[in-house]
Amino acid sequence: MYDAGRPEATEAARVEPWEAQAIHLRIRTLNYVSLCVGTLGLALEAYAYRLNQAEWMPAREGADSIFTAGTVVFMVGLGIYARMKGRNMLFGLFGLLSVIGLVGLLFQQSRCHHCKRMNAWNTRECPGCGAPTALGWKSPPEQAEPT
Repeated sequence: MYDAGRPEATEAARVEPWEAQAIHLRIRTLNYVSLCVGTLGLALEAYAYRLNQAEWMPAREGADSIFTAGTVVFMVGLGIYARMKGRNMLFGLFGLLSVIGLVGLLFQQSRCHHCKRMNAWNTRECPGCGAPTALGWKSPPEQAEPT
């Protein structure tokens, strides 16, 4: 069925099991890195907020710069998460909205790393080529070793 808003999807070649494992490893690595970087950014923002509440004036002076650094680090973490979903790193600008931006990025469609097809946000496997998507990975069936 053809949708006037989207170009017609062509059937992509099925992904090989070794390619699926490589794509899965890349997605998993990007996911862990984005989690670590994003958590660091949120921790810096929380620390800056706590410094801003301090009564000791020298502690309050650096709070704004720490909060800005935390926001930038959080945006980088969201950019890496967007790469994991097959999107552009500029989607990290959702980090300016803090946690609301994170929720917005969670529900964005993901793009297949193999055939570049857009998939729903809750898809585990690309319907076009069978490659794993950002949400999860189904292990390929075991194949007999060639003799």
